[in-house]
Amino acid sequence: MHIRLLLAFGGTLLVAVALAATAIAGTDVNVTVRVEGKTRTLFGATAPSLVPTRGPLAAEADATVELTRPTVLGALETASAVGEFNYNLKVFSFGSFVDRVGRFGSVGLTGWFFKVNGRAPQVGANDVVLKNGDSVLWYWTKLDATTFAGPDSLNLVRKRGCFVAQAVNAKGKAKRAKSVIFRLDDARRIRSKSGRLCTSNWERARVVKRGFIRSQVLVAAA
Repeated sequence: MHIRLLLAFGGTLLVAVALAATAIAGTDVNVTVRVEGKTRTLFGATAPSLVPTRGPLAAEADATVELTRPTVLGALETASAVGEFNYNLKVFSFGSFVDRVGRFGSVGLTGWFFKVNGRAPQVGANDVVLKNGDSVLWYWTKLDATTFAGPDSLNLVRKRGCFVAQAVNAKGKAKRAKSVIFRLDDARRIRSKSGRLCTSNWERARVVKRGFIRSQVLVAAA
């Protein structure tokens, strides 16, 4: 009798554990991630979808950061594993700080920053909890010496057979970006004062402008 009760309890416990594990796994979110370096894209030009890493994360000086939720830092960790690039994480009393991605580190007004859905949060990367479908952009830049503001990021959209370049500020507000260069298929460069280009002859496209964070790459449907 006691053995049967124990077995029944054990079976119920195993089921409960399995359901709990499934529930935890089901909380994973998928976000798009792109990392723009000083001179080139380091990861995810087309903004692929990834699941932010969770669990203990090693930092400088044998410190550890616990990733308990899907955060911007966890998204960078997943991207670094998939893209095989390194980054350096420091831990201070106020939180963690990414001071290097790839070859370029943070010096003076230059360093690594991030946006989520076009907005630049005023908190650390491990304090921004992501939800399904969010867009994460990490980028290297130099802040303005007077305002300490970063540059706008470019976004490329396709409307009615035309490309439209957008400049997105730190608050996530987009407006038409003018006097830009459209890069088509990594070979053609087309200047546009209006920030609009109509063409059907393309496979890959992005937009750039000096002083702005380059856009994502759009790929034509097969």
